[in-house]
Amino acid sequence: MDSVRSARPAQPRLLRTLAACLRCCWTDPNAPIYPAELASVDDVLATVNFLRAPNETGGTNVGGTRHARGALTTLDFAGLIVLNQAEQTIMLGPVVAALARPRGVSSTRSLVASAPAACRTSHQNQRRFRRVQMRSPSRGPGLADLDTSARADVLVAVRAVEEAELPVPRTAFRALGDAALRAAVERVLDDSGRVLLESAQGFLSGYAEDVREALANDGLGVLPPEDRAVLCLVLLHTVAIPRARGVIAREAAWTVAEAVDPRTLFDSKLPDSLIRAAVRRLRDAGILRYGANRWIVPGPQLSRLTPAAIEWIFEELIVLAEPEGLLAESVRRRRSARRESANIESPPASAEGDNP
Repeated sequence: MDSVRSARPAQPRLLRTLAACLRCCWTDPNAPIYPAELASVDDVLATVNFLRAPNETGGTNVGGTRHARGALTTLDFAGLIVLNQAEQTIMLGPVVAALARPRGVSSTRSLVASAPAACRTSHQNQRRFRRVQMRSPSRGPGLADLDTSARADVLVAVRAVEEAELPVPRTAFRALGDAALRAAVERVLDDSGRVLLESAQGFLSGYAEDVREALANDGLGVLPPEDRAVLCLVLLHTVAIPRARGVIAREAAWTVAEAVDPRTLFDSKLPDSLIRAAVRRLRDAGILRYGANRWIVPGPQLSRLTPAAIEWIFEELIVLAEPEGLLAESVRRRRSARRESANIESPPASAEGDNP
């Protein structure tokens, strides 16, 4: 247990904003907490301001709203909510499904009941998160198939891989070291649209590929354009260029990177103020972090990418670096072939599936 490093404790503004999201999305405490209803960002911000103490830092409506918006972005990256920047709406994320145990739901009901009801608005276009219909079911045993001791081992391992900042060693929990119990961990994660990711250092969880693609296609959980631009700059300098020079082995872990001086980023065409703001947001989300001398390196959240997502990012970097090059053309051909293959193998969606 001591070898598991958890993410830093949540700040009060994050907890308060999460409480507001729960209050606005989970309008019927007798219903399952996940999936819940869609809520507008304005309603959530109004609820946050209601919960905030008047003498708190950032106590003005303007300051409080700014902090709350930043908290929403952080909660989105953590998978606790799904933030749609384009439509200015939120819904509870798949990580909230971990509260679907009696004790967690009971505590959360008490918290939600103390929040104001003002967030129940006329926003009628409610949506529920829908899993892709063609998912292959997990083959591992479900919680109902396990005895009390094994069930507890599985749940504590699921919580560890969902919350840890660094990979959890297989020796840290019985359910990670035992193959049968690890299959149960995979089943629990799969039920929430997550997968178990294994590396030489241990295990973490991440979004399943079909869920990631569905969310991205709907514009949910997608980084704003300025944050994507800055992240791209950082990955070019810390990962892509060092690998091209042979400084970092191609088979090295994603987070093995060469730190970049922040001043190097200022040599781009992006405004310095935009870069500073984007780096701050990406650091808050764990996508970037400071290395030695406060130089920038990829953050721990990138360890939660699936191999397919990592390959896609590297292909994007190739196309960006030399769009007319042979490698870029090869990437485009592979993607075209994959799309054609997917269209052939996937049957057309039914009318019922198109209308959640």
